[in-house]
Amino acid sequence: MKTIKVSNEMYDFLMDLSKKLNTQNNRGTANPRFYQVMHKKKAYVPEGTGLY
Repeated sequence: MKTIKVSNEMYDFLMDLSKKLNTQNNRGTANPRFYQVMHKKKAYVPEGTGLY
């Protein structure tokens, strides 16, 4: 299993967001949550690794 390290503030935000997503009304009356890609990053990997 992979692990990541996050700050306490980020952890609190993610837990709050998770609770809001799990408890929001699914009939389209709640404030919708959208995810937007803000940055793109190029990563160069060796050819033939299947990572591109």
